[in-house]
Amino acid sequence: GVSVAVRQDRKNDSIYVVLSMLFCLYAMSVTVLSWDAYAFEAVCFFPVFIFILIGRYDREKLFNKIFNILKISAWIFLFYDLIQYLLFYFFNRLPALAYAGSVSVRFGSLQDDPNGYAFLLAALYFVGMFYYGYKKTIFYLLYAINLLLTISFTGMASVMLSIVAVMTLSMPVSFTKLVTAWFSLVFGVIAIMLLSQLPILQNILSTKQGSIDQHANLFSALSNIGIPDVFGLNPPGWIAESAYVNILLNFGIIVTLAMYGMVITIIYRFSQFLKSYKKHFRYIKNDPTYILGLCALTFCVSVFIGGINLPLEVVFPVNALFPFFLALLCLISKHNYFLQSER
Repeated sequence: GVSVAVRQDRKNDSIYVVLSMLFCLYAMSVTVLSWDAYAFEAVCFFPVFIFILIGRYDREKLFNKIFNILKISAWIFLFYDLIQYLLFYFFNRLPALAYAGSVSVRFGSLQDDPNGYAFLLAALYFVGMFYYGYKKTIFYLLYAINLLLTISFTGMASVMLSIVAVMTLSMPVSFTKLVTAWFSLVFGVIAIMLLSQLPILQNILSTKQGSIDQHANLFSALSNIGIPDVFGLNPPGWIAESAYVNILLNFGIIVTLAMYGMVITIIYRFSQFLKSYKKHFRYIKNDPTYILGLCALTFCVSVFIGGINLPLEVVFPVNALFPFFLALLCLISKHNYFLQSER
């Protein structure tokens, strides 16, 4: 017979599929009634989540193909960002969203969007685990340079926090090393605060002051709302630099809680799954499916954090990859490779 765990997985997947279908139908009705495309843009890629969960295909081949795409894409994105920098340095080719006439020039690689690219990098960090020696060194050196060149404060903070969280969940790190890492993070923040008094960083902060002020007031849209607004009866469309504020005011509190409740449940279940396999980390750390799971979790956690301060629900391709990687988390948690590793 079918085990209790398998039946529970199937039940959860069925709930996720039904909820996703309801989100899409509700978004279409809001779009039609409000004559604003925001609601549709926010959830238009959730059908991808549905198709992946209910599809019938060889999951082993799917995971390997996706991981190979991630590997190739990682090197293309990382090197192209350097090309973009060289084009700026030698030919004064200014990237999109750059601040002309200042030192605060932001680079977004092929996407040409530094905020969105910072979150794409979240999905690429653990690809470096697949390499050894100089390849791994080059990969992570390019990765650090790419992330810094985005000058996306929200993106960098979200990505680094998500990486630390996933490493803590998946790797058998000793308590001493964990404490050292956290103290290093704290002292790093203090160092940044001190260095922020340097002229070059003051220049960067001054050019981004308008953006900083805008994000600082991201919850001002909630100051004058009423009961109808809380239940999504007066959808205003895109209104704030926060995914949570936008979704709340356009979909209402009930749909918002259901949507993010589903996201939190998927992330939590996969996180618990990773923790249970910490003791096998040394044996499975180079498996493509395992690394793919780490990449998917890091991306989803970073988007979940970054949504507080950025409207990522309408930033392509971040909004397209989010349901895609959520679906992968559901599938990978049932992958047979991990069961074999216990033998």
